[in-house]
Amino acid sequence: METACSAWLAANSGKFNPNELAIIRQKLEKMDADKAVVLSSVELKDPMTGLLLCLFGGFMGIHRFYIKDTGMAVLELLTCGLCGILCLIDLFMIMGKVRKFNYTAVLPFL
Repeated sequence: METACSAWLAANSGKFNPNELAIIRQKLEKMDADKAVVLSSVELKDPMTGLLLCLFGGFMGIHRFYIKDTGMAVLELLTCGLCGILCLIDLFMIMGKVRKFNYTAVLPFL
């Protein structure tokens, strides 16, 4: 069990914020083997992919669709990222938003 959790943490450590990773590590130590298997099936998004989507398709809101934020994605799609303002802001914030999305996706399974 310990090895499987350590392997999962090593493979996915870049997809979470450091403080959230510490919380996940604590909860994984208390988890039984059956739940650990389910945790490996959770689809996690890559923060670098989110940044690249924002960089090349940000004015269309593609990066927001990537993290399932469809309301803002449609707004950015219809307004060309509010004339580029939201796209510029998201360039600096999207990696954190993807990591937060991953944390909220994993949290119900812990």
